Amino acid sequence: MPLFLEQILTPVQMITFTLVTMLYIPCTSTIAALIQEYGWKKALFITFFEIGFAIIIGGIALRVLPLIL
Repeated sequence: MPLFLEQILTPVQMITFTLVTMLYIPCTSTIAALIQEYGWKKALFITFFEIGFAIIIGGIALRVLPLIL
């Protein structure tokens, strides 16, 4: 019996996963361009900031979406 996504994740979890994935995944070429333009320290800061920002937004969404949906 195949598993469907709605059997694994709730709609709130699906939306939260989508938000975090959209915001946090910097591709390798983006990181390489940041290193070339700003240096590795600033590129590392920007990368970690993006990941932290995505996790915070995901946490907010996880708390707020059940109130709306």
